[in-house]
Amino acid sequence: MAARYKDIDYLEVVNEPLHQAPDGGDTGVVSGRANYVDALGGDGETGWDWIITSFELAREYFPDTPLVINDYGIIGNAAEVQDYLEIVDLLKERDLIDIIAFQAHAFSTRASADVLKANLDTLASRELPLMVTEMDVDGATDISQLSDYKKIFSVFWQHPAVMGVTLWGFRPGLWRNDQGAYLVLANGAERPAMKWLKDYVAEFDLPTFDSYLSAEGLSESDHAFAADFDGDGRPTGLEYLLGSDPESAEFQPPLWTQQEMRNGLTINVSNQIRDGRIVIQRSMNLSDWEDVASYDLLSRFAVKLDATQGEFSLQLQFDASLASDSDEAFYRLAYRNR
Repeated sequence: MAARYKDIDYLEVVNEPLHQAPDGGDTGVVSGRANYVDALGGDGETGWDWIITSFELAREYFPDTPLVINDYGIIGNAAEVQDYLEIVDLLKERDLIDIIAFQAHAFSTRASADVLKANLDTLASRELPLMVTEMDVDGATDISQLSDYKKIFSVFWQHPAVMGVTLWGFRPGLWRNDQGAYLVLANGAERPAMKWLKDYVAEFDLPTFDSYLSAEGLSESDHAFAADFDGDGRPTGLEYLLGSDPESAEFQPPLWTQQEMRNGLTINVSNQIRDGRIVIQRSMNLSDWEDVASYDLLSRFAVKLDATQGEFSLQLQFDASLASDSDEAFYRLAYRNR
């Protein structure tokens, strides 16, 4: 498989380990399950050796492919989240997992929006991207389906750790057909939930940080780091900072590292950058940038910034208050030659 499909985007290594492990059992949901848990090491010392072995094999044969775990019944149940993270932690300790995925079938998302958000936050605490898989929303009536989509999908779509949402079908004939989970009718007419979904996604169709880096000729590893402006302990795609002007003949790549996040942002900048100015800029669309603070490295003149000269770096403390809509904005650090 690795030889034939070496360029796949993601590899779901283990599916439904908490609920449908391939141990030959029969829970009434799936009859006659496969039986190869023991062949992969069984429970072993960790209780989940067979999963660790599976991911070790996946990492060996797909060294450059993001590895994914997936299960259902997670997002609506805090206890299931903790059971799931027990496995995730074992894999993360061994650098074997890249993405945490969970299914979002209708029976898993009946909790309140607050509960769904809290469970997302807990999953995101491992600082791995989250992938929402197999999402469907029952629709006995158009009104009930539309209401549920607004509640559920918006929580997923706006969460900074969620990298994407995959619908588990949208046309008649899908597995929850009897529950009316389809979004279009047999004649192709869109149900209200589909119309809302298309408009909602289009509203958030802003440039991505990755596309911005690519367009600017910047490298994430050299020019970016994740900052946590809202203090929730998680970096998000809307909170990256980066150095600019990489084409300048005098440009010295800044060494951005996040040091501390409380009332402001503390960063280290390479002390090789002696002349010029550091400008903190803000944008709502990654196109139009406004200066919100600046620091002149030559004259030590600062606006809402303090600097401390270290042996190897300048430490800048950004204390300016962010706007109330900062969770919707992008921030960057731009280096300008004098």
